[in-house]
Amino acid sequence: MSGRTGRRSHTTEEDHRQQMLRMLDDRDIVRRAELDRFSSVRRNDDDVDVDSPCPIFDTWYMEGGADAVSRPTNFTPCELNVLWSIVRLHVTRYWNVGRGRRSQFAGKDVLFMTLAAFKHGGTWDMNAHVFLIKTPTFIKTITSFCRVLAQRVYDEWVRGKAVETNMRRLVTSGNTFSHYPCALNATDVTFQQANRPAGNMTEVMPYYSAKHKLYGLKVEVSVNPKGFAINCSQHERGNTPDISIFRNNMEFHSSMRVKSETGNQIPDEGPLREEFSREWAVLTDKGYQGLEAHLRCIQPTKGSNLPPEVQRRNENISSDRDLVENFFGRLCSLWRIVADKYRWSEDLYDDIFQVCVGLTNFHIESNPLRDTNGEAYAQRENRLRAIRDLVQRFHNSKNVQ
Repeated sequence: MSGRTGRRSHTTEEDHRQQMLRMLDDRDIVRRAELDRFSSVRRNDDDVDVDSPCPIFDTWYMEGGADAVSRPTNFTPCELNVLWSIVRLHVTRYWNVGRGRRSQFAGKDVLFMTLAAFKHGGTWDMNAHVFLIKTPTFIKTITSFCRVLAQRVYDEWVRGKAVETNMRRLVTSGNTFSHYPCALNATDVTFQQANRPAGNMTEVMPYYSAKHKLYGLKVEVSVNPKGFAINCSQHERGNTPDISIFRNNMEFHSSMRVKSETGNQIPDEGPLREEFSREWAVLTDKGYQGLEAHLRCIQPTKGSNLPPEVQRRNENISSDRDLVENFFGRLCSLWRIVADKYRWSEDLYDDIFQVCVGLTNFHIESNPLRDTNGEAYAQRENRLRAIRDLVQRFHNSKNVQ
């Protein structure tokens, strides 16, 4: 009896084992059939990192290639990586730290978004939509990042260029101005249209430029003979005279043009050398009349029917000063945020402008200025004139009615 029970138990176990083996075989067949639905060619996903430290930048780059980086930012992936490597430590130290809610975005991603916003300008809503971010979050992120970025970019590419700008270096490298080698830099002011400020006429009119017949902001930029900006002033309201902006920025102008001991040994046959023997000159336009009584300022002579030699002098000054307009042309071609109508907060303007000037210098390092940049700036100026004429016609038509 016990023997039959033992054989039955053994048979039952064997049946169960065979049943389980068939079940496992069936699962294996199903699994193989499922895998057969997919290609056996290996895909190269080694570069895809789901835990990327900068997922926004990496997604644009991996899915769109280098073109998806350079088109929105003006820089190739390699150039952007160089830029990030220079500002990274400063950004890490001063941005997204301290008390309060921190940004969810990585620093390199915010740099990428900032460059895109500055290149294309427009409204906050438009730029936030590009990256599928809520507008209030985008504004807070870009604003706080820009304030930190401006310090590092300006120090590296603008103040750094100013330190490198000395007459001995310009002379030995053959980079002085063609007609006035005694000049260390050329200076001019750029005007940008802005929204009409809120407030009464007393508060509004300081922003109104009588020349452009538009509301806006002005900034003075100084450019060395190599085409790099070496200073930009704090912004002024649209009705501020250019010469007043220059005087408000006198700390830079006075310290920049002082001749060093080695500079005194360099031959100087330029204008006003006897009156200002301890200074190098600055080139300006006709809007700075009167400065030559206080400092070594070389500027065109005003008036019509000028003698031929005075006309030639004016042409030579304008020729050397073309570098400033070429710089403005490159600046405005790269960054619409400082070229088109400014629609953001005024208290952020200086930081934005300084970042754009510094990044333009960074761009010029590998892409030197060309005459076509000046033509681009002339197009922008003509566009401003067209806007001015359109606004005037509109107001005139209302007055007629």
